[in-house]
Amino acid sequence: MTLKEIARQANVSISTVSRVINGKSPSAASPEVQQRILSIAQSAGYTPNAAAQDLKNKGKTAGTPPRADQSIAVLFARMPFALMDPYFSQLMQSIEAAVSDTGYYIKYMYSSADFDNPSILQAFTEDKMKGIIILGRCEKRIVDCLTRTHVNLVYVGLNEFNPSYDQVLCNGFDVAFEAVGYLIRQGHRSIGYVGESENEVRYKGYCAALAANGIELNPDYKVEVVLSSEGGYAGARKIMSQSKGITALFCANDMTAIGAMRALKEDGYRIPDDISIIGIDDIPTSQYMSPALTTVHIPIEELGNMTVKLLIDRIEGKHNLPLKVFLPFSIVERETCIPIA
Repeated sequence: MTLKEIARQANVSISTVSRVINGKSPSAASPEVQQRILSIAQSAGYTPNAAAQDLKNKGKTAGTPPRADQSIAVLFARMPFALMDPYFSQLMQSIEAAVSDTGYYIKYMYSSADFDNPSILQAFTEDKMKGIIILGRCEKRIVDCLTRTHVNLVYVGLNEFNPSYDQVLCNGFDVAFEAVGYLIRQGHRSIGYVGESENEVRYKGYCAALAANGIELNPDYKVEVVLSSEGGYAGARKIMSQSKGITALFCANDMTAIGAMRALKEDGYRIPDDISIIGIDDIPTSQYMSPALTTVHIPIEELGNMTVKLLIDRIEGKHNLPLKVFLPFSIVERETCIPIA
């Protein structure tokens, strides 16, 4: 059982489960919640990564406390929806699997909300973790805090990060540019955007693709929503009510697209006959939608593997200059896009 599964059963965040199981923060949760978490973990036979590594690595004696310089933290920058997004779940599973083979262990999982808690923030800054993995776009105040106290950072995501630190990217600008270009090549010119836009490269890629094909940007063809199925559901209804003539929607991720599809169906739209939809991520659910979602495949497992490799290399001094690694993507043609008549 993973920390994520324990968190789901206990109805708490992954970071809370991590702190309770590792016993580093007595105030991490109420006594009742702590007991619930520990009971679930015990019944599932869960062993923290630290103990597992202690048993398997380098001939250590069972029960010997793991060295502090082997510990790694993971920060979920996009909360709370990251916990419900299969993209982040798959990415975390890939990272956990890759770390388990290195001799290091994931000691903590934090969320961006934890940085509003002074006691947690103090514990974080004082802990001598060897490295930190950041999942998703991060607020500047959190980045500043991380970079003041920890030098071995690796960011993984679609938006570019601080150039002073290692990054593993599937370039969100290029992904969006290609997705919108795919719709344009099918004859669509009235293309709506459902997603986030502030400091978001996917929106910039959407705008650039329109401009590159001589299509004027229509402000009514954009709706600002959180990247989630709930956001997509509300966003699709809003954009279709405020805008006439849209023939296709570009949704900034698959969860948003799935929510949008539900709303459109309820409102009587036929997909793709009345409107085409494309997403980003290629989460497993997308292929089982009806119709199956056309999307952009992001190599999530490879993102996780490369992130861990880059961090361990950084920790062990195998590279000094900040590295930026780009992984490829591809359009997955399914059933939600057709050429416009």
